[in-house]
Amino acid sequence: MATLVQQLASALPEERRERLLTIFDIGCEGGVPKAWRQSSPYATVVGFEPDPRAFEQLAISPAIQQYPVALADSARSLTLNITRGVDKSSILRPNMDLLTRFPNSGRYEVVDELHLPPSAVSTVDAIASDHGIGSVDFLKVDVQGAEDLVLRGARAALRESVLGLQIEVEFLEIYKDQPLFGDIDRIIRSAGFELMDLDRVYWKRAEHSHFEGRGQLAYADALYLRNLDQAMTQIQRDSDPVRRVIGLAIVACTYGLHDYAAAALGSYCSLGLQNSAIARDALQTILDHDCVTGSWADYDRRLGNVAN
Repeated sequence: MATLVQQLASALPEERRERLLTIFDIGCEGGVPKAWRQSSPYATVVGFEPDPRAFEQLAISPAIQQYPVALADSARSLTLNITRGVDKSSILRPNMDLLTRFPNSGRYEVVDELHLPPSAVSTVDAIASDHGIGSVDFLKVDVQGAEDLVLRGARAALRESVLGLQIEVEFLEIYKDQPLFGDIDRIIRSAGFELMDLDRVYWKRAEHSHFEGRGQLAYADALYLRNLDQAMTQIQRDSDPVRRVIGLAIVACTYGLHDYAAAALGSYCSLGLQNSAIARDALQTILDHDCVTGSWADYDRRLGNVAN
């Protein structure tokens, strides 16, 4: 049986489904993000991983374009602190005074330092420009405390094309002098995005790790989608707006936000934009999937978008 994402994509003519979305996976240790594996036929995933150990593991994955570079706020020299745990390396130093209070702090131990010359450091905007990527649609950011630098290097993409972000945010200063959730949240909200979800991770103190309870909130994967009104304004400017709104619906449904997807498609229909019939079919697909009775028009009337 086709998944909801596959059904949404099939609302478009076959020739318009290819490369429906471009995803930048920044800090791509582990390969294609799990949430996006069902969408891979319609998504181009471009991964960035400066840790050579993690990059070597990625080389066997044909489903992702890979670049052994770090993304930051500019092309400049950086030092990558190589940690014992492959997924903990960072351009920031681990805060061992904090980390030793919790179990498994050894994975953050720095075992080497790797000098990254300017040629091995770039920005989201520069990569998109240099490689002719017209639209960066989604950012997945997992860079161990340097998220603010990535966002500063993505100003144009955040303004012009990004529909959503999955970004790791910390509530504890795991790396020295890193920005915490509040700092990252302000940057992203100021770019027109709204927080949709937090996939939280809790830590218990080492000497009491066997105690009941969930421990202290340490970090989370935060999901942001563009404010819907701003998203619709952006979509109306696109040369293929219905393809764009289907892409937005796929992003939302990939993370289980069917209500947002339905609202976006319903707004598109109410605006009377080109190829609205395609958006109506996609909206009906969501209504049928979620067992909502009635047609897209009934749904639209409930929203007050269509006169009775």
